[in-house]
Amino acid sequence: MCVFLVAAQTFATALACYGLWRLLRIISGSGRIPALIVALGFSARALLSVALFWVSYLRLPLGRSLQLGRGFWFYGVDAEYYFGYALETLSRGATAILHVSPSYPARVFVQVIAVAVQLFGPIPSVGILINCFTYLGLCLLIARLGTQDARITPVTTAALAAISFAPASILNSTQMLKDPFFHFLLVVALVVSLKWHDLWTSADASGRRRVAGLFGCALLLLLCAYAITTIRWYFGILLLVSCAVLFLWQMITARQRVAAIVVNLAMLVLLARVADAGGLDDIPDYVRDILRMRAAPRTIASLPKSVVSNVENVRVGFERTPGATNIKPGGVVATTTAAPPPPPPPVETVPPAVTSASVIDSGAATASVAEAKPKPEPVITKPPVVPQETKPVVPQETKPVATTAIATKKRIAPTKTIAPTKTITTTTTTPPPATTSIAEPAPPPPQTQTAIAQATPAEKPKKPRPRKKPAAPAKSVVVAEKAPAPVVAKPAVQPAPPPVNPAPSNPTPSFDPSQNVKQRFLSSVAATFVPRAIAQRLGWIRMGGGRGFWFFADIDTIVFDIVLLFALITCARQLLRSRGRMTPMFVMVVLLFMVAAVPLIYAIANFGTLFRHRQMIYLGLCLLPVALAHRQRQQQKEEQPPEPAAM
Repeated sequence: MCVFLVAAQTFATALACYGLWRLLRIISGSGRIPALIVALGFSARALLSVALFWVSYLRLPLGRSLQLGRGFWFYGVDAEYYFGYALETLSRGATAILHVSPSYPARVFVQVIAVAVQLFGPIPSVGILINCFTYLGLCLLIARLGTQDARITPVTTAALAAISFAPASILNSTQMLKDPFFHFLLVVALVVSLKWHDLWTSADASGRRRVAGLFGCALLLLLCAYAITTIRWYFGILLLVSCAVLFLWQMITARQRVAAIVVNLAMLVLLARVADAGGLDDIPDYVRDILRMRAAPRTIASLPKSVVSNVENVRVGFERTPGATNIKPGGVVATTTAAPPPPPPPVETVPPAVTSASVIDSGAATASVAEAKPKPEPVITKPPVVPQETKPVVPQETKPVATTAIATKKRIAPTKTIAPTKTITTTTTTPPPATTSIAEPAPPPPQTQTAIAQATPAEKPKKPRPRKKPAAPAKSVVVAEKAPAPVVAKPAVQPAPPPVNPAPSNPTPSFDPSQNVKQRFLSSVAATFVPRAIAQRLGWIRMGGGRGFWFFADIDTIVFDIVLLFALITCARQLLRSRGRMTPMFVMVVLLFMVAAVPLIYAIANFGTLFRHRQMIYLGLCLLPVALAHRQRQQQKEEQPPEPAAM
């Protein structure tokens, strides 16, 4: 049984290789240069994938720190998980492929891997066959879209070259990642949607042929929508929106308008249900309510606000997740966009103890304190001015008995609260007249207060409180207390030196609540369109990690910029030439690929993830010129006069 299984898997592998060769032959029939470009891209992917697989599988001493073993590498961590999910699914039997666990990410991709493992064997190298098939299928579809008179147009040849030699695309094709398969699904959905549109708007197809074609396109489009939503739900929603625009176009331009309205509305409802089934819990609640057509008008009205909030939450989630390649604003972006911090509040130097002393003292003392509040500094620095205020303190005898007792006998008592400066200075100026009058009549009434007053000049300073000793040298105490006050506030700033981080080996979160939306967006744009070596030197971004792959990533960024400029220039020229008229294919590409560009660039705050997601924008840029070339071909067919009937 084992020998038979091995023989069957070997035969299936041979058939798969033959299928790859046939796909190459089909593409080569469209032109010599496009065939050479596609063949070189295929060879680069196949040979590099095989070499990297054996290096990691055999644990050869080549980049051992980057190897994960069993044929996997550090940039393909997801591939190891997908392969494990496929093996776990097959462990429950071959029929379990149809019932993949909903907890798995990218369920359709896991099903494809499980089928490949069942056909070719339980080894990670089956991912090489999957990636080679998706690459050749993608190139074949693009070649068909850009073929004119059995020849591939120059714009399509440029698109094939951009896809074949993209560094990130080649690198992702060496591992069992979902990105190549996902790109293939997007192009399949695009081609099927255009075929659906042509069947409604053209008059070439007969009745039965059109019905069969519409049924086949509807089935394929629903399958693609489900598969796309299981991998990345937001692209499933974008596909639904682009199809809605395309269906509206068909309702207006179709020859059989009533049938087009009924069928397209039914198709739109089916697409919404399929997208809901594919996304499951990944889809936000407000989007799910709209797909199920039970959203309240308030939910629909607040849809833009909900989308912005969702994108912001994704960004914060990336920033809170530790990552070595997290994108952070550089010094230039942080200083130019950040608002200057508000000035610190003024520090009031008025001591609070002065008010308590004014309450204890007489009304005249309170008046002196009120005069000292607006000018606290001269009072502290020049205590000799205080004797002028202490002169009116003597007539306190007019006050009630309780207060006079405190005022007369407690000339030294203010030393209990050493903090108030003015009360201490008053005691220093008044003692000559006050102590002589107090010391003699004090003994007859043996009260506790008189005992305290007599104990101060005697030997009992310890009994009441040790603070009463410095009654006479109060001036020196004032200076000693006021001096440390500014020193206590300053040392608190000195603990700032801890920013000297010892280059942590483990990645840390990059979340910074002080960053605003403009700083985050500018840093993400710089990381997307500017090579890291240049952006960091200019102070636009800060990124670490990379494991020595930054040179490779910078090359991919340069290629991305070249394709962007080529697409913009080519599309601008063609739109000017056609006076701004667009085609359904161009609208589909813009809605399916370009609308997602801004949210993706802002939301993804980790360059490792952005490096992979950027390829979807890259694919859309490659397809834009092909879309406008497709428009010109369709216009030429429509403007061509009909041939005269044979006599």
